[in-house]
Amino acid sequence: MTIARPTIKHIFELQLVLFILGLFFSQFILSAVTGTLVITAFVAYMSNRHSNPFDWKRYLKDYQYVALSLIFVAVVISGVNSSNTGEWLHQVKMKVIFLVLPWAFYYMQLYYRIDYMKYLYIFVAVAAVSTIPIVYNYAMDFDALTKKLGQGQAIPTKIDHIIYSLILAFSGVSSCILWYLRKHKTTWQSLVWLVLGLYLISVLHLLAVRSGLFTFYASSILTLIGFIIYSRKYIWGVTLLAIIMTGPIAAYYLVPSVHKKLNYMKYDYDMYSKGDASNYSDSGRIYSLQAGYALWKESPILGTGIGDLKEACSAKYKQLFSWENNLKLYPHNQYLFVLAGMGVLGFLFFVFGLCTPMVVNRNYANIFVVNLYLFFLCSFIVNNTFERSVGFSFFCFCLLIVLRPSSMQKKEEL
Repeated sequence: MTIARPTIKHIFELQLVLFILGLFFSQFILSAVTGTLVITAFVAYMSNRHSNPFDWKRYLKDYQYVALSLIFVAVVISGVNSSNTGEWLHQVKMKVIFLVLPWAFYYMQLYYRIDYMKYLYIFVAVAAVSTIPIVYNYAMDFDALTKKLGQGQAIPTKIDHIIYSLILAFSGVSSCILWYLRKHKTTWQSLVWLVLGLYLISVLHLLAVRSGLFTFYASSILTLIGFIIYSRKYIWGVTLLAIIMTGPIAAYYLVPSVHKKLNYMKYDYDMYSKGDASNYSDSGRIYSLQAGYALWKESPILGTGIGDLKEACSAKYKQLFSWENNLKLYPHNQYLFVLAGMGVLGFLFFVFGLCTPMVVNRNYANIFVVNLYLFFLCSFIVNNTFERSVGFSFFCFCLLIVLRPSSMQKKEEL
């Protein structure tokens, strides 16, 4: 049975909107739509296999898409020394998105000419809308929630608060970039993006999630340094850089939630220094890094095996810190997580697969690609961002909507 091309295209575009909504509001919708996106692309492929066959050789040479599958390959290989097959299969199932979703996006863009960039606009708009109930609830219960922040707790969000803060940071900066590029027909449309960007960055500070704030400032400073070097607009660039670099100090004194959270961070570190920090969040992160590093040193080439990493971390906690509460915290650093679980071999697959899309086809000249990578590469320092389905789904989606097949790029350059 052949399905009309417009029908397939409309279904895929509807699913893209649902994917965005799932990122913000429902992990169930996110998981379901991820599968249906691939199924829709496969149905389109089967419908066109005679009239307009897919060129697999051309796809396999488009490394910006194919290289992402190496992240999946790294997880598969780590099963060689994973005795916990169930946990390994769970990791394989999670990371299969890096194998199948790039092909689906590639096929639908090349054969159905879907304009993916408009979904970046939708993504930013949904990010702004998603903050409304959070800001309202915080305003209605300001004192209680601010007090919780001072105790190391987080303002409630619909999805994981760490990933949500990264999404807000990326959306805010992307909105400011859209304003700067001024690709819209009227001035007021560009100003809308500026207002949205500043609003999203303000909400990011209101939430006071330190991982999100660190990633925002680190990636923004690096982006501005690159902008100054590339554009040679030294006065404007240095001015913005100075504003960004003084932002954390201003936020500490002007934003109560940031003030409370940073004071708690100091208290947490004091407890860690006294050796009494087993129940504190920041100290737990430090302990997780120590445990992860110790595990990697024991098996530097192949790691523990991704399926065994959780139990190995639990055992290492007991060995190093004499904890008897059966903690199973993964290393709070994506790089160390991969090294501990998959060793240097898996780490090389992971880094090569992750970074290839940024360096091929001059994608390093695409400010949206660079911005996305800076966000995630910085976030990996303080979190195992890819060990949450929302985290790697967010990365895959935003990367794939700003990439274009190599053949389309070449035609545009002619």
